[in-house]
Amino acid sequence: MINSNPFSFAKASDYSDEEINKLWIDISENFVEAVIEPTLRKSKFILGGKGTGKTHLLRHYSYNATKLRSSNLTGLDIVNQHQSLGVFLRANALDASRFICLNDIDISKWQQLFGVHLELKLAEDLFSILIDIEKTTPNVKFNNHDFIKLLSTYVLNENEFSNLVDLISVKNWIHQQLKKIDNAINAYAFTKSLDIIPPFSLGTFSIKIKNAIDIWHPSFKNIPLLYLIDEIENFYTESQQEIINTLIRYSSGSVTFRISGRLYALKTYSTIGNGEENREDVEFKKTYLDDILQEVSNYKDFAYSFVKERLVYEKIIDSNSFNLSKCFENVNKNNHYKEFIDYLNFNNGKDFKFINGFIETLKEIPNIIEPNDIEELLNILTRDFSIILKKHNILRFAKEYKSDESYLATANKIRNDCTLFIQDPKDPSIKSYRDSYSSWRKDLIAQLNKESSKPMIYAGLDTFIEMSSGNPRNLLSILGAAYDLARFKNIDFINGKPLSIEDQSKAVLDSARFIFEQDSNFGRPSDLARDAVKNLCELLRVARFALNIPEVSPLLISFSDEGLTKQSKETLQSALNYSFIFEIKNGRPNRNNLKINRKFSLNPMISPIYGLPISKRGDIGLPPNLVNAIFDFNRAKEFEALLKNYNIKWNQPFTRDESSLAHNDLFNF
Repeated sequence: MINSNPFSFAKASDYSDEEINKLWIDISENFVEAVIEPTLRKSKFILGGKGTGKTHLLRHYSYNATKLRSSNLTGLDIVNQHQSLGVFLRANALDASRFICLNDIDISKWQQLFGVHLELKLAEDLFSILIDIEKTTPNVKFNNHDFIKLLSTYVLNENEFSNLVDLISVKNWIHQQLKKIDNAINAYAFTKSLDIIPPFSLGTFSIKIKNAIDIWHPSFKNIPLLYLIDEIENFYTESQQEIINTLIRYSSGSVTFRISGRLYALKTYSTIGNGEENREDVEFKKTYLDDILQEVSNYKDFAYSFVKERLVYEKIIDSNSFNLSKCFENVNKNNHYKEFIDYLNFNNGKDFKFINGFIETLKEIPNIIEPNDIEELLNILTRDFSIILKKHNILRFAKEYKSDESYLATANKIRNDCTLFIQDPKDPSIKSYRDSYSSWRKDLIAQLNKESSKPMIYAGLDTFIEMSSGNPRNLLSILGAAYDLARFKNIDFINGKPLSIEDQSKAVLDSARFIFEQDSNFGRPSDLARDAVKNLCELLRVARFALNIPEVSPLLISFSDEGLTKQSKETLQSALNYSFIFEIKNGRPNRNNLKINRKFSLNPMISPIYGLPISKRGDIGLPPNLVNAIFDFNRAKEFEALLKNYNIKWNQPFTRDESSLAHNDLFNF
């Protein structure tokens, strides 16, 4: 193994354009074009959680990255072939905190200065591109004279600008204007006076420059100019984001913006001077990358190629034909998980907590199950069956029990179905039993895993891909943790024996804790969201490890938000913003009315911390009082009481009379 970790992730902004191209893998055909939409005649916000590839997408579409992919072409040919001119700018390159006004008097001055500074930075990068196009396209005449002449009409000192003779001199002029702004800001610290006259009015230079470019060479007349601005959240104040909104309002169809940001990045849609708000689908469009990535049908294929490309790039493997899945040991599902259950190392079947817990549950309800029938009932459900089938039969009994039917008859029906299932799993007469086992087996194995002394197992590359939820950074986080652990233990799982399920699970847990506890600290909103999600995880944990598991693979919840408190709504939105949870678009039809309840999934990257599933199956419907108790920190004590009630409800399926229960912690092991 090499010392450097091939799966370590740096900020995309730290990669060179060459690395952006070298490590690039298309998720699907025309995926980039579908997100960027270069011919769209309105601007676009591209929003997504950390690691969804926002920066990669913008940089991939920039002229500088495109040039490296077409090194045999002239600059003009590259633009004509690509049919767009992409100018990439990182928002943090402006150091926007310098432009925050500290009094109420000069707010407009600082806002205007920030806007002019932004336009100059965009123009600076644009001129670097134009200079490169001119340099790499010999024997083609570019009309520098008329280009500069028209530009001069956009600035306040037209005579000074008209004396410029070529693109390099214009770029030098831009440098001088940027330096003047820097000097004025530095002087303000001492003089408390912002003494500078901007070289042009806001929205004049960066937008109208397209008219001059069309004169510079006629090839550009049908080429859209795209300003690709990355990480808009680094424009910290509403007044700074009003500048972007104003430029969007000023821009024409041939000059548009593609602006990336986190889910919480946008602070306002207003323009400057208390102007109108820009309207979605009129002045701009919005795209949410998380939603797109989670719906990509071939994400698994992309993930395999994405990982292999890194290993090839680092020369750890020779080709993309390498079978990556063989690097990771998988849980053997054959013979009812016998090999895995042997690994769990249960000493004595009589000591199974789930058996003892089931017996105690039957005993605690008087006159429901006759005490003399308990042993017979247990034998019917479990005798001579494998451990996981014992658990499944007990779960089936909990779900099929009816007070007006013979419980022994119900148990015998389950036993008969189980026997037929063992003899012929495809027997059509036991479809219900077969489907039940297929649905619940992962939850049942998780319960056995929890009952053992072994760590909760999350193993296999396909498991990691599913956990990542369409986010390549999440996948790299897991694989990076696995590589670090293997390197520490001197294990070459790439070219040697596969990494054990236990080592994989340790790496997954480390990655989960990093993502949830260290990589998402953004102050009080993220802290409140994290605490709320911990509450949600506790509820889902009670559900998954209950005797009567309420839903298959409990990872989803649904509810109406009509009765939510203001604090609950704010914390819920923060949990979405920081990708602790995801919203499922189609929602859940309310059984009592025609309305659609909102439906949410826990981010599966958090699941290992609480032993939760990673697959999205059934959702648990929650009433408003429980949702408020989860998401409103003012109701913490109420949550504890409600959680206790749900623990009772899901662990005692044989009565609805909670007052008759002797205890409620039988399955809280």
